[in-house]
Amino acid sequence: MKRVLSNVLSILVCTTITFSVKEMAFAAGIIDLKAAPVNNAVGTSDTLTVTNLSAGDVVKVYSSYNAAKPIGTAVAKAVKGESKATAIVSVPQFGASAGAIYVSVTEKGLLESNRIAVPYAAEKQTQVTSVNASIVNNAAGTPDTVGIYDLVAGDIVKVYSSNTSDKPLGTATAKAGKGETSASASISIPQLGASAGTAYITVTRKGLLEGIRIPVTYVAEKKTPVSALSASIVNNAVGTPDEVTVTNLSAGDTVTVYLSNTDTKVAGTAVAKVAKGETFATATVNVPQLGASAGTAYITVTQKGLLESVKIPVTYSEEKKTIVSGLTASIINNALGTPDTVTINGLSAGDIANVYLSSTAEKAVGSAVAKAVKGESSAVAVVSVPQLSEYSGTAYIGITKKGLLESDRIAVNYTAEKQTSTDSIGISATNNAAGTPDTVTVTGLIVGDTVKVYSTSTAEKPIGTAIAKAVKGESSAVAVVSIPQLGASAGAAFVTVTTKGLKESTRRLFAFGAEGQTQISPLIADAINNAVGTPDVITVKNLIAGDIVKVYSSLSATNPIGTATAKAVKGTSSPEAVINIPQLGSTSGVAYITVTRKGLLESIRMPVGYNAEEKTTVTMLWASIVNNAAGTPDIVTVFALTPGDVVNVYLKDTDVKPIATAIAKAGKGESTATATINVPQVGASAGVVYITVANKGLLESDKIPVTFIGERITEAPVLINQ
Repeated sequence: MKRVLSNVLSILVCTTITFSVKEMAFAAGIIDLKAAPVNNAVGTSDTLTVTNLSAGDVVKVYSSYNAAKPIGTAVAKAVKGESKATAIVSVPQFGASAGAIYVSVTEKGLLESNRIAVPYAAEKQTQVTSVNASIVNNAAGTPDTVGIYDLVAGDIVKVYSSNTSDKPLGTATAKAGKGETSASASISIPQLGASAGTAYITVTRKGLLEGIRIPVTYVAEKKTPVSALSASIVNNAVGTPDEVTVTNLSAGDTVTVYLSNTDTKVAGTAVAKVAKGETFATATVNVPQLGASAGTAYITVTQKGLLESVKIPVTYSEEKKTIVSGLTASIINNALGTPDTVTINGLSAGDIANVYLSSTAEKAVGSAVAKAVKGESSAVAVVSVPQLSEYSGTAYIGITKKGLLESDRIAVNYTAEKQTSTDSIGISATNNAAGTPDTVTVTGLIVGDTVKVYSTSTAEKPIGTAIAKAVKGESSAVAVVSIPQLGASAGAAFVTVTTKGLKESTRRLFAFGAEGQTQISPLIADAINNAVGTPDVITVKNLIAGDIVKVYSSLSATNPIGTATAKAVKGTSSPEAVINIPQLGSTSGVAYITVTRKGLLESIRMPVGYNAEEKTTVTMLWASIVNNAAGTPDIVTVFALTPGDVVNVYLKDTDVKPIATAIAKAGKGESTATATINVPQVGASAGVVYITVANKGLLESDKIPVTFIGERITEAPVLINQ
């Protein structure tokens, strides 16, 4: 049955109409219907409650009579104890102003009813015209607070800076405490302002519009009172912060120190804390420096939520100088390279000792902090000074105790630097040939002594330096100085010794002999003169491992043509050197050999004869030639060779340059090698080519003639008659 809604509470006669397959049957009539709209403010959905329905009926709400799409839908549900069902339709917003919505009902199995207009009232404003509120206007750094009471739980409270401002300063939702009938809200605001003023509060109740703005006044921010505080100042010397102590405070109070009554720049600040067992709090402010002279500092106190107090003057006395009594000092004046030391006794731990070169010098040359010594009643400071002076003189000491100025300077005398003695040392020199450093050995030293060798008595720069080291089983130390070269001839040099903390000794003369020449004992030398392409080899025996052997082409040649170092040979008693030389020469001749032993000069030159290069001998040549027509290379094959033999092919007996070359290779399992040479063309007619063979290390053999037949002509085809 189809329902048609109306405000008329009468029932018409029901008529049943039958349609075709494409139509629906329905019944038309008017029923008793109740609809109640509730128009809430933005943030709370509007609702339409429809009663007197059947369970399962679908209720739709439209924004206009002709709207295609509903703005809300609900299904009617049975209500306990009621004979009829109810549908509650939730709609985001009907609209702020009064108006009408359109409602339809669809019963299960029937078409949707006609739409009827249901009017609704405009959204309502929260009706709160006065509030129970309090405002605490704190100083900058502590947020201001607005408290609102006697509210309904869920009320939204907003605070504005003026009656017309768009954006609230703060917002909160009212909450009720346990067992309380009314709710309250507390709003934290960064800053309302330093002066007195008015804030504006609104209340928004659930489903209603925001209420009117209610003015609430607040007082100006307050200054911190400072009637009972007590302050004292300790004026320390530079390096120790000055201390300003303020008592009779509250925990959390901030104390600020200024250098003058007009300063805006803070010299120091601290937060007051309550010490154990104390009633009031104390703040100790560290100030880098108030000043060396007596003066006045200015203090303020800032309690939480209040402004900074007025500045309170506090006087302080001048910085005090350290008083020195009962100290002793000693100085060790070391030579350049070892710092001098100034030792001061009779100090207190933590005292700072400064050493000056004069009574008026501004800058100290050394400084140290006094430290306690186990078993001693006083502390000691050991000051390291790069150099006081080479000569005797006076240093000046100043002592600074913590928080005090430096004392008056105390004069301390010191003696001149001492020179190292060389009375008990021994010197020996080994003069090696160029390539092996010369050595100067100095004995009778102290471990750590520095030994220097100079080429002359006036040379500024040493030619060698070494540090003395202990020798096992010896009472004194030894230094071995390595020098690139003293000189080939005999001569003299100078040695100095420097003991740690002493000046360098005077230069002591020592003599050295000339460099020694290598003496050649009977040598065995063998020369193999190979053909071009294989280096010649000279082997020298009866050497010492490490000997350097050089080969010269003549008795007067400057540069060697080959060099090698002697090495031990397994199975022999003496080392030997094998020198490879690109070419000695094709004819017989003489080469010259020298030997240079480690630390000695090169020996005299010794002649070594060598034979002329040998020519390869060919007793029998096995060769075949395939003479192909132009376009296909001819093939020369030579058999019964030694692997590595070089085979050359010449067109004429007088030709210098071969027309083709190949190297003989042995096939797998074969004892002799074969060379196959591709020759572009030996000639169309029968003729002769000339072949040579060169064994490894030997000259090319004589040219051997090998004949070949002329190129063959393809036989003419024969025509066969069918």
